[in-house]
Amino acid sequence: MHRPRTGAPARRIVLLSGPSGSGKGRLAEHSGLPVLNLDDFYRDGDEEGLPSAFGIVDWDDPASWRAGDALAALETLCYEGAVEVPTYSISQSRRTGTRIFSAEESPLVIAEGIFAAELVTAVAERGLLADAIVLDRPAALVFALRFVRDVRQARKPIPTLVRRGLALARSQGRDVDAWAGAGMRRLALRPALARLGGLECLWEADARSATVEPARSRETPPTITVSAVCFYGKSQGEWQVLGVRKRGTEKFMQPGGKPEAGETPLDCAVREIHEELNLRLDPEKLTHLGHFQTAAANEAGTLLISDVFLAPEVASPEEFTAHAEIEEVRWFPIHVRPGEAHLLAPLFRDEVLPRLRAKLNAAH
Repeated sequence: MHRPRTGAPARRIVLLSGPSGSGKGRLAEHSGLPVLNLDDFYRDGDEEGLPSAFGIVDWDDPASWRAGDALAALETLCYEGAVEVPTYSISQSRRTGTRIFSAEESPLVIAEGIFAAELVTAVAERGLLADAIVLDRPAALVFALRFVRDVRQARKPIPTLVRRGLALARSQGRDVDAWAGAGMRRLALRPALARLGGLECLWEADARSATVEPARSRETPPTITVSAVCFYGKSQGEWQVLGVRKRGTEKFMQPGGKPEAGETPLDCAVREIHEELNLRLDPEKLTHLGHFQTAAANEAGTLLISDVFLAPEVASPEEFTAHAEIEEVRWFPIHVRPGEAHLLAPLFRDEVLPRLRAKLNAAH
């Protein structure tokens, strides 16, 4: 059983996935962030019980990979800044040693590999997830890039590379859909690079705001800290999520607000829901969905730091009515319709919905 660590981690993880050869490594390298290669956690090729395909080990099956070891390494890295990780030879299909991976100077670390989606839920539950991105590029381009790379690195015999490459090209669309369904953000190469740059700026701004002297605080972006609760339920066979719109604003978001002096994030969430929706929540039934940093919906240039809690599945959506500063409540499909996306706050659209989709997919 996992025992949560105490205190806040000094850094968080960006999980980066995509088809083999799609350019994940190139993207990570160009980001300038420390990059942990998740392929180093493959199992040795002579271990018993490995999956097989095309007469060789199926290295595209998660069963060929040590998810538990990768997760433990990421957690240690977030709290301690360095961790011992294996080195792995793809051509030899085995571990060849270990090394110390350090990220002490960075608030973000990229964990890159085709199995990154396997870690989304666990990393998020530990409060370590900054983002999860799946790189989506044309299948023909990915096939060519992968083949050139594998031949250059002499990974496997050429006939094997061709058979494997064609099979991966045929399954690429389904694979990317599955990774996106696990809670990853589907992006092309350039938007993904821009997203990584924006995340780094947000996290660096947060780190500065925690240590800057009061006289210099104007040099950092203004910051708002809130707690919120995500309510979800099923209507006519479709999962839906509650959004609220506060008086004088346009965007829908999760109900919640700013903590009072001495309040924990959980206490704040329970109090705010009572004030805004006239509902009394049992704090023991709330689970932590995630700790997020996004742009604030209604304050330009402001960093929003939020803890979002997940309430149990709602049985009676009609019991949710507006109170206090809430002007409107509305239920949105978990796969938000294109015509409604502009109505949602960044936290709701970019963080809460993907995280909730991943949880529901894992549970069902």
